[in-house]
Amino acid sequence: MKKNIDIIFLTENESSCFEYDWIKYLLKDNFFVNYFYINPHKLIEFANQELGDNLKIIVISDNDNFCKSKLKQIKNKFDYGIIHLSDEWFLSNYSLLYDGALFVFRNYLNPSLVEKDNIFHFPLGPRFYDFNLSKTKKIQSKSKLIFFKGEIKGERKKMINTFKKNSIDIFKGSNKRLSYEDYLKELRSCVFSLSPNGNTTPETLRVYECIENDVIPICSSLKALNYFTLLFSKPPPFLFFKSWENASRYFKTNDNFIMDKKSILEINDWWDNEKLYFKNNFNNVIHDFSSHNKDKIKLPFFKSIHIRIKSIFWLLYLQDSNSLISRFKNLFNTNLIIRILKRMFLG
Repeated sequence: MKKNIDIIFLTENESSCFEYDWIKYLLKDNFFVNYFYINPHKLIEFANQELGDNLKIIVISDNDNFCKSKLKQIKNKFDYGIIHLSDEWFLSNYSLLYDGALFVFRNYLNPSLVEKDNIFHFPLGPRFYDFNLSKTKKIQSKSKLIFFKGEIKGERKKMINTFKKNSIDIFKGSNKRLSYEDYLKELRSCVFSLSPNGNTTPETLRVYECIENDVIPICSSLKALNYFTLLFSKPPPFLFFKSWENASRYFKTNDNFIMDKKSILEINDWWDNEKLYFKNNFNNVIHDFSSHNKDKIKLPFFKSIHIRIKSIFWLLYLQDSNSLISRFKNLFNTNLIIRILKRMFLG
């Protein structure tokens, strides 16, 4: 039986949250959902209204410290769950943010939180704009081998130069500024796409653009394999290598364009099953926590400190050596130090 739930985005408008469609997709088949977009300045006013008995789930971005500071003001107003987005630096004050919630769904995998009974992870997910568009291009019509489009600097520049050194062409698409739809059409013309790390993790929007559009992501680190294996219910059938050098040599010595059409079908099946898994996970958790008297989240002080220390080590583990050296150099940047300390101790 479908339940009625209220999803409350602490934001001024829907367009400020690119995960909106992904969250809507995960909930749409199992719940009757009312969506609210609440300016954080008006959150208390909203909470003091007669809101009914529907379970409330508050969607909050880790990038918005003002919204996070407002959340503590409604802890005793009603029971609620949290969808916590954008904690890719793993520096959030989890005790301050999570205490008082029935449950938390969060993207960006943090192993230090995995064992908590009422904290759950879900993928960053694709940016849906048309649920049917990704199926309009057949696998056999692909005309290019490897795709990459994006800013070329730092580690990305080394990545592109490594493939160039081994005489592997990377399709970069048009030099013009494209609409998102046209960008995805270029992506779908290729069998593979290079998928370098984002700011801190191998999980990026690019990965989900690939697997939603019949393209196989190429990752350059076994740390990426560890990350995605922990995140998903089954290990993803991406291409994982120890380095971009290993990846480029692989393509130099294999006829992958023909061989890996079967792998695209394998990824399609895997991704369909994973989407169903996470939809069911949302359904089961929300039904369970709204139907039974469950303890609210409470992270004791020393437990919270332990989690945050482990989170920092996880962040450092995910960086490649060159990136890590760059980050240590940045420690001489006083403004960065202040920012990190504020995030750690003030939330």
